[in-house]
Amino acid sequence: MKVFDETNIGRRTSNQDKVAIVNTRGGQLLALVCDGMGGHNSGELASKIVCEYLVDCFKMMPGFISSEEAKSWLQDAIKEANQVTKRQAQTSPLHAGMGTTIVVALIYQDKVYVGNIGDSRCYHIHHEITQLTDDDTFVNELIKSGVISKEEAKFHPKRNVLMKAVGINEKIEVFIQEYSLKPGYLLLCSDGLYNAVSDEQIREIVMSKGTVANKCHCLIQLALKQNGSDNISVALIEVEGGDLNAKSK
Repeated sequence: MKVFDETNIGRRTSNQDKVAIVNTRGGQLLALVCDGMGGHNSGELASKIVCEYLVDCFKMMPGFISSEEAKSWLQDAIKEANQVTKRQAQTSPLHAGMGTTIVVALIYQDKVYVGNIGDSRCYHIHHEITQLTDDDTFVNELIKSGVISKEEAKFHPKRNVLMKAVGINEKIEVFIQEYSLKPGYLLLCSDGLYNAVSDEQIREIVMSKGTVANKCHCLIQLALKQNGSDNISVALIEVEGGDLNAKSK
């Protein structure tokens, strides 16, 4: 199991993205990417709160005893992070309305649990590239209803409008998807990557020869070259087998 994460400010004046990968001794792994939103550095604060909250909670876990417990923990942790962020937003008018996207993958034994709020994504990449998450955006709702195509969505004037974000409302619905852990790569990223780099370009870089660190760097450099106007964050996990616990060292 090889992992690496990297973030880049792009052409922004601050980096509101946060990215982390934590691999515990018990063979459990948590990876997440948060993309904050809000003025006066509030987006940076929101993503920092959510990222650090999940990482700290995960580190304190003694180890899951079942897949049901792992899935339930992830769902509850995101809900709790939402409440913490919402309370922080209420402490100052400068933080009013701050929030963040989140995409998170929790690997436990032969399963991976994926959750997302907003438009940060998780992909599985092997012979093909498959998006495992569903964007919580206005244009994605239009796509699902058949009003516009995926190609039209790339240039829609409201393509950046989120339908959900962590920290905006007191309560949030969190849907966790369960997948079998298959050989290949799990890629978590903010929209700064996939808005600048096509799915096929992502697949080609990830499946090329080189270390996971080199692949992360190449993805970000290509995004910077082709657009790079937004913060860009990636977390890459190479999965060699179907049971992380058996593969851990």
